Amino acid sequence: MDRHRLQDLHSKYVELVALRTDPLEDAPMRARMRQLAARFPGSLRELDQLPIETLRGRRAEVAAALEAGVPAPWMEALLRYHDGMRLALALRRGVPDRTLQGARAWWTVRAREHFEDEGGPTTPRPAPSRPSAALPPLDDGDLETLLRPPGGRLHHAVMAWLVRADVGFDTAALERLLGATEHGETTEP
Repeated sequence: MDRHRLQDLHSKYVELVALRTDPLEDAPMRARMRQLAARFPGSLRELDQLPIETLRGRRAEVAAALEAGVPAPWMEALLRYHDGMRLALALRRGVPDRTLQGARAWWTVRAREHFEDEGGPTTPRPAPSRPSAALPPLDDGDLETLLRPPGGRLHHAVMAWLVRADVGFDTAALERLLGATEHGETTEP
C-alpha cells in the first residue's frame, strides 16, 4: 500500500475521533461530515456505529502502521471499500438515466479518468491522494447492480462487488469493519 493512502486513512480516523469529541455547532459539524463523506464515502457509518474507543484504536493502529511501514490487511480493505463507493457514486451521477448502455459508455470513458485524476469526474469533490489500483473491473452485472442496487442500498452492492473480487474479507467481515451487521448491531472487527 502506498504511504500516501495510509496517511489518508490516518487523517480519516483523526477526523472521525475529532467529530465524535469536539463540541461543535450543528452547521460546522455538518460541513465537516460532508467533507469527510466526500473524501471517504461510507465513512459516516463508522462515525455513527463504532464506539469512540474503536475509532481511537484504529487511529493508533494506522499511526503505528505508518511508523512501521506495514499496514494491516483491514486497512487496504477499508480503502478499497471507500474507493468502490466513490466509483459507484460517480457512476450513478454520471449516468442519470440509469441505463446499462449509459453505464457502459461512462465506464469506458470516465472510470480511468476518475481514478487517474485525484478529483475525478466529479471535481471539485476532494478524494484521497491515490485511489486503489486494485479495484476490480466492472462487468454488465456489476454495472446494473450499482445503478439499481437491490433494496436501494448502494453500500451492499459495493460490498458484494468487492467480495466477489476477493479483497481478502467476506461481507460479514467488511460489515464489522464498518461497524454494523446486517441487523444494525454495533460490532468490532
